[in-house]
Amino acid sequence: MRMSALLHIVDSQGPAASRWLAQVAREHVGGAVVVSLGHACESAPHPKANFAIPFSGGSIALAGQALQRLSESLHTRAIVAWGSRASAVAIHARDAAERWLVLDTVPSVHSIPFDAQVICLSDAVADRAGAAGWPPMRMRVIQPPSPCISKFDLQGEARAKQRDAWKISADAFVVGLLPCAKEEGDALAAFHTVGRLRLAQVQAYLVVDPQTRLAASTNIFARSIGARDAVIFHHVNTTHTAIAPAVDAWISMPGNAADGTVLDPAVAAGLGAPLVADAGSLAAMGIEQNVDGFVAPGRNRIGAVMLSLSRDAALRKEVAAAARVRYAGETRRQAFAAVFAEIASRVNAMDSKAVAASK
Repeated sequence: MRMSALLHIVDSQGPAASRWLAQVAREHVGGAVVVSLGHACESAPHPKANFAIPFSGGSIALAGQALQRLSESLHTRAIVAWGSRASAVAIHARDAAERWLVLDTVPSVHSIPFDAQVICLSDAVADRAGAAGWPPMRMRVIQPPSPCISKFDLQGEARAKQRDAWKISADAFVVGLLPCAKEEGDALAAFHTVGRLRLAQVQAYLVVDPQTRLAASTNIFARSIGARDAVIFHHVNTTHTAIAPAVDAWISMPGNAADGTVLDPAVAAGLGAPLVADAGSLAAMGIEQNVDGFVAPGRNRIGAVMLSLSRDAALRKEVAAAARVRYAGETRRQAFAAVFAEIASRVNAMDSKAVAASK
């Protein structure tokens, strides 16, 4: 069996960019093993997972036990867990290894491991982690760079192809929903915004993953008012890159206390379109108002901002450009890489000491 001093655990329900971020970290570590939480390793997105841990019945404790057994068999010295659910699993793997928890929001657990190193992906998460009981000296904040800055559709070919597949015109206004899938989204609230645009005679569409919360209700409601064509159901598998070229603006609605949208500003910047966040979402805490995005309280105000964006293509480009400057700069990439270079150095030192002690 393959041995590894360092293990990355990534999650299909983790941060929007968790696999990309893990890949960046892995490049600065070398030899790290990637473990996928909740699905088979052969279906895991890039980077391809070496192992998979089932999430049977949603039991964090059982997944934690599986992680502990795996890390023991691999002689793992450290675990880096990406996202709140993966972090909760790592917390339950009590004696497995030293742990770094990369948080997009604070995991809902009663027992806080004070020995864990906590990397918060925003100041907002750091504040919440501190309030939950993590000692400040164990926490640090890094702002992740954009995951897909190099994949812009400069010639517009991908945009045209996707819109042809959706059977919508090139000048239609398309809204993407963040998070794009799972329970944190709110398709019905997002559809309310698109409905406002339609009332203003804007040819607007909402792209929704069928797994998003209230997607089925949105479908029923849209049909009942004769606006079924305003909703495009498209499986995006928790990554926005496939549909990004065809989207004109992103919207982030408020979720529950475990709202996982804190990475949305970085993702939206990388996807080349402005983000409009509800004041109740974590994403709102990461936006510089009117510079790299917009924060609006409630559906009606979000609709008003979206209406302005739908009528001003130059404004959309200006905001997207400002977001790229903020989230995709080399300094941000270097700072992010430096954190994981430091982790790699510490893990290598632990491994060397263990090897020396065994001789």
